[in-house]
Amino acid sequence: ISVENDIKAGLSLTSAFSKFEQELGKLTVSMVKLGEETGDLARAFKDLSVILHEISDNRKRLKKATRYPMFIIFAMSIAFIIVILFVIPPFKDIFVQLNTQLPLPTRFLLWIEGAIQKYGLYILIGGVTFFAIVSFFYNSNDNVRLKLDKMLLNIYIVGQVIKLAMIGRFVYVLQRLIDSGIPIMDAVDIALNIIDNTYIKKSLAHIKNSIISGATIKQGFEESGMFENMTVQMIAAGEESGSLVLMLQKVSNYYLSKYRDLVDNIAILIEPILIAAIAGFVLTLALGIFLPMWNLTEIIQ
Repeated sequence: ISVENDIKAGLSLTSAFSKFEQELGKLTVSMVKLGEETGDLARAFKDLSVILHEISDNRKRLKKATRYPMFIIFAMSIAFIIVILFVIPPFKDIFVQLNTQLPLPTRFLLWIEGAIQKYGLYILIGGVTFFAIVSFFYNSNDNVRLKLDKMLLNIYIVGQVIKLAMIGRFVYVLQRLIDSGIPIMDAVDIALNIIDNTYIKKSLAHIKNSIISGATIKQGFEESGMFENMTVQMIAAGEESGSLVLMLQKVSNYYLSKYRDLVDNIAILIEPILIAAIAGFVLTLALGIFLPMWNLTEIIQ
């Protein structure tokens, strides 16, 4: 309604949309501005639709790929809690009556059971409090956010997914914006604003600084440290031959392909870890429960 009233009052569509830049994003406002300046709003909205659809499609692909591993981890956690709270206690009195040194797995299970029974509520409150504090500082302190975002990039698989997703998104949006007619400086600035990871965003800012200082775009890509040597050389070739948009498209397709291959194989990459975790879980329960029972059999004999 506000946008409609502004347009009826004689304001431009860009001015009306700019009031909601935080909700719509700088990308949307910039594409609307481009459409008004070129007189081709239809193409601007079409390009915007393509960009947003591609970003949304990649996010859906990631969620779909991680659904199975997350379900397994959740199911294992629930099973472990049920065993600790409802299976171990009936055996506890029997184990205590043995008057013998209990095996290490059994003592470990009893220690966890006791900790959950006595301090479970405090552990839960402490975990929620810790998460709330970390979230607060992450959203309010730039240094904390930068360090945590950098740590995320070092996590197995997670870091690779984030890096490929952010870099692929940056190059894809940059290519589409330049191809749509937006000046390269504005295109880089807009593409930077859609990067969620602050460490990657700070690294990619070298490209913007390189353009401002009058250096080559290739130099900015190289100084960022985020791109492989092959892609840097492709950018250099495109810049020298005047086919930068074409090379950016090839680089975008390259990172998009790598991202999709990684996401499609997440379950396979995580499977060994899940199998090892399940094996450790079952082995600990088996040894913790059955070893004392074998000792009890020997005592009775």
